[in-house]
Amino acid sequence: MSEQLMAERYGVKAKHRPRWIRSLVVVLVLVLGLLVAYIAYRNLGADPISTEVKSFSASGQDKMNLTFTVTRDQPDRAVDCIVTANLQDATELGRREVFIPSGDSSRTVTAAVTTGTRAATGKVYGCSYTVPEYLGKTGPDR
Repeated sequence: MSEQLMAERYGVKAKHRPRWIRSLVVVLVLVLGLLVAYIAYRNLGADPISTEVKSFSASGQDKMNLTFTVTRDQPDRAVDCIVTANLQDATELGRREVFIPSGDSSRTVTAAVTTGTRAATGKVYGCSYTVPEYLGKTGPDR
């Protein structure tokens, strides 16, 4: 359809946008897509520290022994893990922090968690490379 015919039919002359505006929009969409992909990778990618509970057993009425394996992507860094002892309904009875010094990328640790009553299960709440000052250089059975 010619511009003249469009102007007669619709009363408006068709406007053409400069080509550089389309290019700018395409570049902005690509940059935004890359940014979203990067954020998704950082938030949803593989965990830098993973844990697996190997066993747990009640030791008397007020203690739970929890054995777990920590696998980390940076073995040259120390790790702080929080472990908990729980009732069957997931009520937390006790918790403690466990210092894992730098070393092998995968390490199995046993930690005792003091409880107020007999625990039914134990779990690793989480681990971090951010080790608080007060943990210092103590081992898992501090």
